[in-house]
Amino acid sequence: MEENLKETATRLKIDNDQLKLLGDSLHHQANHDPLRGLPNRKQFYEGLSQAIEWANVNE
Repeated sequence: MEENLKETATRLKIDNDQLKLLGDSLHHQANHDPLRGLPNRKQFYEGLSQAIEWANVNE
């Protein structure tokens, strides 16, 4: 029984690691141009908005 628990725990960790990698990959694909790998328009506008907000706060 203990061996089953260890095996199950190992499988869950692997599944969790795979889910993390897939989530990271999906986030990258959603926010970057597939051809060049550069940030897309959504990423650009989010960064621009943050930069403007930071500039306004630090005047």
